[in-house]
Amino acid sequence: PILLICGPEGTGKSTLAKQVLEQALTGRQIDKAFRFLTDVSAPPVEPAMQRASALAELAAAPRAGEDPASPSLLTALFEAVGAAEAVRDEGQHALLVLDTVGPLLNAWDLAIRMAEAARGGPGDVDSLAAQRRSCFANLFERAAHLQSGGTLTLLVLVETEVMAALSIPGSHAADEAAAAPDAPVVFSLEDFKGRRESELERLRRLQDRAVKLTPQVLKAVGIAPPQSAADAEMSASGGKAAREMQSLSDGQIILDRELAARGQFPATVPGASFSRFGLGSSGSSDVAAEMRKARDVRSPALQAVAAHLRTLLALEQEAHFRPSAETVDTLQTAQMQAVRAALLQPPGAPLLP
Repeated sequence: PILLICGPEGTGKSTLAKQVLEQALTGRQIDKAFRFLTDVSAPPVEPAMQRASALAELAAAPRAGEDPASPSLLTALFEAVGAAEAVRDEGQHALLVLDTVGPLLNAWDLAIRMAEAARGGPGDVDSLAAQRRSCFANLFERAAHLQSGGTLTLLVLVETEVMAALSIPGSHAADEAAAAPDAPVVFSLEDFKGRRESELERLRRLQDRAVKLTPQVLKAVGIAPPQSAADAEMSASGGKAAREMQSLSDGQIILDRELAARGQFPATVPGASFSRFGLGSSGSSDVAAEMRKARDVRSPALQAVAAHLRTLLALEQEAHFRPSAETVDTLQTAQMQAVRAALLQPPGAPLLP
């Protein structure tokens, strides 16, 4: 499986990935773990949770004055991938944590600029999109379960300031709304001219329910707010790359800056975080039931509540979607606050088996 951890700087991506790594090591769910990182200040794995020869870390520090995600680090990234593949090919179970795929993204952007300079103009948009997807697929397809029994699980960290995995680019309007809560920005349907009809229909339904189209509401329902020219340029490459990775992965965890600032870790966005792996098949036959039982990796307690819990947590984030009755609202809020409190972890605290 391939899992993405997406979020801006300071939201705890490295810490969350480290805790997953520690859990896999202490639970002996893998034979060998690999960790590629470009930030030497990333949280270290607890020594007590390491087994002999079970963890290999490759810290590729950039040169002085160089971007931590410089394309020059791409070779080191693929060396870590190759080492994990070797364990997989030997019939063992490997976990690879890529603590930023920035070198790959920047190498792709550099290649595009060089090609356009050599050609004397921009390339075909559809052709570039197909090549970009092939580039990312070439990396992600290394995560596999071989017939020989070997497996490779990939955990990829993507730093994005624009919530690209959600197709929600940042907007100056949203920043201004946050800076001036007394004068919130409200969009109209005219601001979304040219969008897909399915998005426009969802916006109409919100307006029919007297829900104002604020940046916060748009974020909750997964619709990108109108962009300024600067935002469009900023998200053109990073947003598309993140969305390509999302479509190729088996799931994603989206981290939120506001939750992290309040000390709520892991700072996950329930409505945007999901997994396509381990949920079994959906048929009703005996064969489908056996497949579902074999593939469902959730505990019985989680299976009992997962179907509705994620949705309830997501709706609770926005007061616009709460019931209007005061007693029901208070009860719902108290329940969801208790659930979220149960899911929080102290910052930096290792997971125990």
